[in-house]
Amino acid sequence: MTTETNPLLTGAYRIPFQAIRAEHVEPGIRQALADAQVEVDAVASERSAPSWDNTLGRLDRALETLSERMAPVGHLVSVAETQALRDAYNAVLPEISTFWSSIPLNAELWKRLEGYAATDEAATLEGIRRRHLDKTVDEFKRAGADLPTEQEGVSPGPAGRTGSNPAEVQRECPRRDRGVGAGGHGGVPTGRGTRCAETPLSRPAPKRTATTDGL
Repeated sequence: MTTETNPLLTGAYRIPFQAIRAEHVEPGIRQALADAQVEVDAVASERSAPSWDNTLGRLDRALETLSERMAPVGHLVSVAETQALRDAYNAVLPEISTFWSSIPLNAELWKRLEGYAATDEAATLEGIRRRHLDKTVDEFKRAGADLPTEQEGVSPGPAGRTGSNPAEVQRECPRRDRGVGAGGHGGVPTGRGTRCAETPLSRPAPKRTATTDGL
């Protein structure tokens, strides 16, 4: 199955809900996660002078694309669930959680973001961009990005535990994961395994027009 034949990966403006089947979920979401990881790694390894466009802007674009690709599955599981669809979605939920949780704990990505926050360009930001940068930096810090290495990732999990793994979290909050990227205001996950596959950073994914023919 290729990007062209998987309806989750086509990037069509009108979401082809009628074409999405259970067999598209695992390969589609895994490819979407892999593509997003390539972009995250590219931001983290960038060596040119940091700017909005090559740092936070590029990270936002990558994570918004990922959210757009995953959102139809979360929606279908909510409104037209089948056992096959739920099983396929459950199979990739730990990988989704691991991806989101890894972002604020990526040391090179944090160094890049911190470097941008200290630039003259960042100092002149106003309005939405100013708030977005400040909120993102704060979220990384709350996740432990600026802690000594041995303390990173140790944050309160469900019921006050620390170090909860993604599988545990998915069992404890199975309903919250159902709207992945669908216009939510998730924010960077605040520690490994403490959110259920939520939207990146502090902005919702752009809305697309849904087609529900065939549902």
